[in-house]
Amino acid sequence: MRPGSDTAAGVGARFELLLFLAWQAWNESVAGPGHRAPNWREAAAEMCAQRGITPAAIARHLVSTDFETLIELMVAKKQADYPEDDRFIHALEQTPSGNLRVYSAPLGDPSSN
Repeated sequence: MRPGSDTAAGVGARFELLLFLAWQAWNESVAGPGHRAPNWREAAAEMCAQRGITPAAIARHLVSTDFETLIELMVAKKQADYPEDDRFIHALEQTPSGNLRVYSAPLGDPSSN
């Protein structure tokens, strides 16, 4: 089976893609339009290519194959559920134990610039 399929690797690859898109959505929600990674489209496309994530796999598992639409939906969800959370996400990583580590700081904090 290909990495983008319904194997554990395929599910993991799509999860990584969703985390990346959610990161972009969160920061846009906190800091406003224009606060996504400058190359987010290219990074998402490269992630799909490297991990074998096909448009068909995305269509089977997500509400849209359009990343812009997915980010807009996630921005709306963040604003609805966490309107007061102003942390700007600087980085994400998976720990050796499999947990997700998020590096963030409040938007007004000098480390968020």
